[in-house]
Parts: sequence; C-alpha cells; structure tokens
Amino acid sequence: MINKLKYERCTICQACINICPKECIKLDFVKEEFNYPIINKIKCIDCGACYKVCPVLNPLDSFNSLKVSYAGMNKNEEERIKSSSGGIFTSLAKIILEGNGAVCGAAFDNEFKVNHIIIEDENELGKLRGSKYVQSNINNIFKEIKVKLVNGSKVLFSGCPCQVAGLKKFLGKDYKNLYTLDFICHGIPSQNIFNNYIKLIEKKYKSCVTEFSFRDKTKGWHMSSIKVKFKNGNEYTKPIIEDMYMRGFLLNVYLKPSCYNCEFRNFKSGSDITLGDFWGAEVEEKEFDDDKGLSAIIINTKKGIDLKNKIESKVFLKKINYNTILKYNKAIETSFEPSPKRDRFLKLANLGDYQKIFIRLCREKKIYKFIKLNRKILRKIKSLIIKYY
Repeated sequence: MINKLKYERCTICQACINICPKECIKLDFVKEEFNYPIINKIKCIDCGACYKVCPVLNPLDSFNSLKVSYAGMNKNEEERIKSSSGGIFTSLAKIILEGNGAVCGAAFDNEFKVNHIIIEDENELGKLRGSKYVQSNINNIFKEIKVKLVNGSKVLFSGCPCQVAGLKKFLGKDYKNLYTLDFICHGIPSQNIFNNYIKLIEKKYKSCVTEFSFRDKTKGWHMSSIKVKFKNGNEYTKPIIEDMYMRGFLLNVYLKPSCYNCEFRNFKSGSDITLGDFWGAEVEEKEFDDDKGLSAIIINTKKGIDLKNKIESKVFLKKINYNTILKYNKAIETSFEPSPKRDRFLKLANLGDYQKIFIRLCREKKIYKFIKLNRKILRKIKSLIIKYY
C-alpha cells in the first residue's frame, strides 16, 4: 500500500498503478476478499507519484454539483429493455461513438471477471450495458485514455465515483474532450466473492455459466432478476432480493471496506453526469412508469448539460427536483453501515467456506417463504431495503 494509506480507505481505483514510472505497484495485497495495490520496495524509486494521484490522500478540488435533475428513458425500447434502468447510458455512449470517440466502461470477460475496457465500435456497446455488481479491474485503462485524449479523441468514461476521481487525479488536468459518468453507488463486492458464487451455482446446475445478467427485465423493471444461462441449456432466474449474492450485497455483508465510509459520495468525484434507477417512480412519476425502466439523471457540470442536450432527440426527459431522487436513493449522499453479519462473513471467508456465506448469511428464510406466498410484496420490500439499508 501507499505509505500513510490504510487499506480500509483505499478504493482500489488503481490511479497509483497507472502512474508508477517503474510499474512496481501490483494488486497483490489480499485483505477482506479484495486485492489491494502493494509497492515492490526493491523497484520503487520513491518519486511520490503514487501519493500525488491518490484521490483519498489528495482529494480533488472542492466541487459543487449543479444538481439539474431529470427522470428519463431511451426512446428505443429494445435498448431500454436491455439496460438496467432507462437506457440513458446507451444514448450517451452512442453520441460519443458516432463522433468517432471512445467509450470506457465495465465488461465481463469470458471467465466473468469484470474489467474496464475501451470500445470504439457501436456493435460492442452491449458489453458495457447493464450493471455489474462486482469490483472492476482498471488495469492500464487510465494510460490508454490519456493517449486518446492527447490525440484529440473524445472519450466517455463510466465507472464508480471513486474510479472517476482516480481518473481525474491521474490525468492531472481537465480535458475538454473527456466526459465522465458515474452512478448512484451502493457499494461494491469483490471479484473473489462473485467467483465463488459462480462456482456454487455451476456446481448446483452441473454446468458452466455461459451468460449472466444482474438485471434481467423479463418480469419487469420492478421485478428485476438475476438471469443465468448454462452450457447444458439450464437457466437460473431469481428476483434480485431473493438471490443469495444480491442479498449479501443489498444487506451490506461484503462490500469493499472503503464503501462503508465512502469519501466520494455527494458528488465528490467531479463527474459530469450521475445516473441511477428512478426508484419510487410508481409513486412520483406514475405516467412515466411502464415497468420497463426509468433512469434518474443528475447533471453536475456544464459539460454534462452539453452532453444531455445532444441526446434530447433520442430520449424522453422530465425535469424534476433533486430531492425527489435523493428520497429513494440515499446512497447518493450516505454510506451504509456494515451488516451485523460481517464479522461472521470474514471468519467464514478466511476459512474458504463460501457455501456457508451464501446459504447461512445471505438467505433470510422467513422473508424468502413469505415472498413465495405473496410476490406482490416484492416492490414494497425493495423500497424498504433501499430506504433503510
């Protein structure tokens, strides 16, 4: 780790890895299921570059979001259905790609590991579309983005607030051709936890996973489900609040340590636009809620306004009060307390007993049975989880 930075505060944004002139920082320090950066002291020349770009130790300059807020949806229904919420990311990304720019975001690889990648072809946009509730690996993406920016290409970067802050610190200046997009972030589980979840369901279904979606809308946006396809033709589908992995995520059992006291909430990432689900749409925007997905859109900068203006013909937008979004998305400004089960989780993780983690800690049997009796209560439970957890 960088001197003076405890792992509990490190967001794993990887700005330090990208800036190191000797490439002596690797994700080789494992703590609480996450891989943290560690410095090879033999190769290190004590230049201090890693310290200077750390967005935790050296925060960005103070930033006041414009908080111009909208409820919105993509007019292309197919694109909206394939998206987690209202398909606004797709509209923004297409504008950049149509201008011969590049879009960077999180994608699954063939082993269902999540990495940030850069695309320049609209045909690859599906890789970036949809939520991935897993810590993504930035790799050397910040370096690649800088090269494109210096060469004059427009770039849209999409990531967690901490990743946006990390990119900005790495770049060290504001590029007019860079657009940044973050999302309303609950917190992030580790790749290792997700890997073991995949192993568990592959064992149960006796086949390898071939497709994975965190937010399938077959039963509607309000009933968003995990959907997994297997090589042998089997499928696993479960509403997100019933699925073991997602319950552990929503109940804050295994988030990244820094997420419990996130230093980049409340628009401290400096992003141009913040996106999320417009939860509460069935109450606040009934005429807009067709159960196919509605986005909460918060414009933070003038650059964000310019980007929004470019997609207006492609989307439906309704201007709303920022506090309406905040009412159902407390994570914008507030971190979540660790679950009372977290200590038990860490003990089981140290033992490598992931089956017990998912089955004993992440499955509430009483709630599960109640849901089976009356599935209409799902919407209410979801709103309560969002409100109180």
